[in-house]
Amino acid sequence: TIDDNSQGFPEDLMEQMNEPNSNNKVKDQFSLQIIHGMIRAQNGKLRVRKNEFGGNRTIISFPGHNK
Repeated sequence: TIDDNSQGFPEDLMEQMNEPNSNNKVKDQFSLQIIHGMIRAQNGKLRVRKNEFGGNRTIISFPGHNK
């Protein structure tokens, strides 16, 4: 889990970022697709949420590695 204290992504953009096959217009979209691909190749998941500071919480999880 990675937290930051940025302004955070808008809700609609976060929803698109959580979709591995989204055709959104995210800056660095190609990088995001590569990251999604690497995580999916290991049966993992990438989720982006708001954190308690109003910034982003990025959660990368893999089966059998989460507690």
